[in-house]
Amino acid sequence: AILGLEKSGKSAIINRLIYGTYSDDYPSQSTCFVNVTYGKSILTVIEADEETARESPYFQDILREIDGVVFVIDCQSHRYVEASFEYIFSLLDKIPQTTPILFLANKTDLKNSVGFDEILQDPAFQVIMEDINRSVSIYPISAKTGENFYTAFDWIISRITGRTPLREEIKPKRVIILQEGGVPVFDYTFDAKISKHDSTLLGGLISALDIMAATIFESESIMDVV
Repeated sequence: AILGLEKSGKSAIINRLIYGTYSDDYPSQSTCFVNVTYGKSILTVIEADEETARESPYFQDILREIDGVVFVIDCQSHRYVEASFEYIFSLLDKIPQTTPILFLANKTDLKNSVGFDEILQDPAFQVIMEDINRSVSIYPISAKTGENFYTAFDWIISRITGRTPLREEIKPKRVIILQEGGVPVFDYTFDAKISKHDSTLLGGLISALDIMAATIFESESIMDVV
């Protein structure tokens, strides 16, 4: 589910998910269901306006069953940030603690927008982050330019599906693995243009890391921990 204040950027975010480009030309309606292909996953994305999310028993039943929630924080002014958090808290107790929540600090590219550091230090957000039973993350994004967009959605899709989507192209220059105590056990420098051999090596390395970390952390989705 994608939630946020009116004109916070929900429609632009859905359009970027569907088409990979920016557009705010999206029909305004109380509730919208749309299927989105993301990597190897097909997601049903539900967008709801504020009145529906707050007042509709039907939608609140949906909130209890969905796999993930995306809250869009409108960062264009302090007034909108405060209103965004007030909206979030009105729904928080209706979202199960096992449901991952992604916060998108949108419009951070605007000239007089509220800084991301201020969002992180906001007392309301601190209360949410102190709940150790919830899986929560926040990213500064721009639905217009696409900055951090896929990085943010990779996080929540990995939580929902149990695998890393890797929508964005990865260009590593060097991979170093250190044992406890700082002793290097793997050190490889990749060419500026990754060759077929390098790509195969990297794939094998990531698979090995995933298996190793799954054993250590006893989790099915832990590449962010690595």
